Amino acid sequence: STKASSWYKGTAKPLLDSGIPLLGTLGNHDSSKDYLKYIFSKYGQKSWNFRKTIGNTRFIAVNTQKPSLSYTTDRLKEAQADPNLVWIIPYMHKALYTPAGSHHPAEVSQKYHTLFTQYPKVKLVLQAHNHNYFRMKPRDGITYVQVGTGGRTPYNDAVDANTEVHISPVFGVLKCQTSSSAISCQFVDNSGAVRDSFSVS
Repeated sequence: STKASSWYKGTAKPLLDSGIPLLGTLGNHDSSKDYLKYIFSKYGQKSWNFRKTIGNTRFIAVNTQKPSLSYTTDRLKEAQADPNLVWIIPYMHKALYTPAGSHHPAEVSQKYHTLFTQYPKVKLVLQAHNHNYFRMKPRDGITYVQVGTGGRTPYNDAVDANTEVHISPVFGVLKCQTSSSAISCQFVDNSGAVRDSFSVS
């Protein structure tokens, strides 16, 4: 519920000043107009319907507040057909898959998952919303990772049979590198300790 101006000038300032690319997606506590003024003006993002290519990877924002399967489908088709791209990584606020006891999944989770399975370049999906780290067991060859460990007080939710790794309460980031054959990731907590490592191929 923090206003974008406070977040921009305080919590996120080291990240924003670092030059690291920032890709935004709308969360359930966000005001679209407020964030337009701060994040979009600095990074050139013109709306919440957004995509960006970094190296051999296309990141596609999925707006779970105002879902548009048609928009996401068009962007997936576009990226799948691009011979210069090896990977497509959809990212979103509300989780499509998350353990029982957490915030409920996005209402359109099954529709989006079914859509993702149609595009072989989609092997990893990034999510947030819940204030903890979950890596779910792969579903139809897709790994869903929930990284909600960047600010607010962490939750300590229970796990279920779909959970591969659960780390909470903790603050940290997910660091990933891509090659032509794999996406290799590490979850690193704020002390610098690596708490989870995995790769998808």
